[in-house]
Amino acid sequence: MSKSPAVILTCQFTLPNKKSFSTYIDYMTREKALEEKERRTPEEEQELRLIKNALEDFYIPEGETFSESKTDKEFSETSNEAQSLMGNGINFDKLEEQDFTKYLSYMTRHYALEQKKELTQSEQKEYQRLNQAIKKYQTEPHKKASGNLPGVFSMASDEVKGSDLKEIKQIFQRGQQKGSIIYQDVVSHDNSYLEKIGLYDPKTDTLDEEGLKAAGRKMMETLFEKEQLNETGYWMATIHRNTKHIHIHFAVVEKKNTRKPYTEIENGVSYIVPKGKRRQATLDEMKTNYVHELERFSYEKNRMGMEKRNLLTRKSDLRNTLTKVVKEPVRYDRHAMSLLNEVYKNLPKKRSEWHYGDENRTKLSPYTREKLDELTQYVLTKEPGYQEYIQISKALKEEAKSLYGESKRESKDAEKNALFDLKKRTGNAILTELKKQDSQIKPLIERMDQMQSIYNERSFRTLKQLPTNEYKYSYEEFMKRRKQFQQRVVTQRSLRQLNRTINAHEEKYHASKAYEEQQRRIQMEQERQ
Repeated sequence: MSKSPAVILTCQFTLPNKKSFSTYIDYMTREKALEEKERRTPEEEQELRLIKNALEDFYIPEGETFSESKTDKEFSETSNEAQSLMGNGINFDKLEEQDFTKYLSYMTRHYALEQKKELTQSEQKEYQRLNQAIKKYQTEPHKKASGNLPGVFSMASDEVKGSDLKEIKQIFQRGQQKGSIIYQDVVSHDNSYLEKIGLYDPKTDTLDEEGLKAAGRKMMETLFEKEQLNETGYWMATIHRNTKHIHIHFAVVEKKNTRKPYTEIENGVSYIVPKGKRRQATLDEMKTNYVHELERFSYEKNRMGMEKRNLLTRKSDLRNTLTKVVKEPVRYDRHAMSLLNEVYKNLPKKRSEWHYGDENRTKLSPYTREKLDELTQYVLTKEPGYQEYIQISKALKEEAKSLYGESKRESKDAEKNALFDLKKRTGNAILTELKKQDSQIKPLIERMDQMQSIYNERSFRTLKQLPTNEYKYSYEEFMKRRKQFQQRVVTQRSLRQLNRTINAHEEKYHASKAYEEQQRRIQMEQERQ
């Protein structure tokens, strides 16, 4: 058996009832003839009024339905699902009910299985589950759906609400009253094809409906252009997913019939019938343009995804580079050293609280955080990479805005999040080294205090009175060093140690990211197998 095509287009049209349509055409012809007369008799005026009243309430029931598709028997299962969808038509009253689209999909799949001569064991179980689901839906009351109807879109919008259905229903009813043909087209997809082009994930049952809608819209544009329906045509569509295959069901109507009429003789009676059959070239181009647009959308999605991944990679590289910049001693001029010492002096007493953290969770004072941010800003501002980092962050923010709309929540601001991430990374590296330096200084202070207890005040007073400069120098040097250790001060020497610590942080970060990437690749390989 051949592999099913990636996309199958199944088409049909329903003509208006030929007897009613013929009567309608007779009325329309007579109305036009009377209106074109320069002078009408009183009898003709009365006749014209009667015709207009009759046309206003004229009802044309549906007539015969004709298929426009030649489906290979090998793909009958897909075709049966499509035929079932078209057989049920568009039920506007039911469509607004919660889960009706799902119910219709159940019915479609149920019909497709019924048409098969033999069912596999798994298909038999599926058939039983469908019976239960259909029975449950038919016996339970249903509320009207709130918000957008899932999978429903139209010529006017990619989203259709329940409140929109009344107007859409009226468009179809008025069109049928004026003799319009109803066209139904179903696009059926091989799910593996949608998976291949990145629009469907079977593991999570995630479907990129935006791509299907874009392709469907392109297909309808082709139909309207080729069959000259742009002035009078209207369409709506529904995506069906709870079947073996994913389908889009389109319904098309004209506001008034513009299809060329012809005369058909049946049992010796002549009827006027509109020509419903579309040219095969039109149907072929509809399918071709649908597939092209679907793959173009997929390509653009992947390209944009690649561009975004490249931006994120570049952003990560810049962040790592800027972290290296912060650690270079040459960047720390007198002002930078002053800021660094200001941060050091104003840290909490407990070193366990020396974390940058989120604003509402950190133990750092607002002043200390401000000085730490000022230090980062001062060191990085002159770097071209810093400006590029900001520009990339803005670009990612604009992309998120275009995809999801503008969010009022600060937590969703990509640009602010990126800058905070950079400040947090460099800030914590600096605080880690300051913590290490502080832990080394504390024992020295304790040793100095011990020395002071040994050399009491009397001993030092005696030393100070000695004429020997050596003892005097020893005392002054001791007091000077003790005072230095008791103060929090960062020196160029400690800054070099700071560089080594930041290096260690960076290596740890890269090792962690490499491990995560390796685990992700292993998981992907396992999933492929």
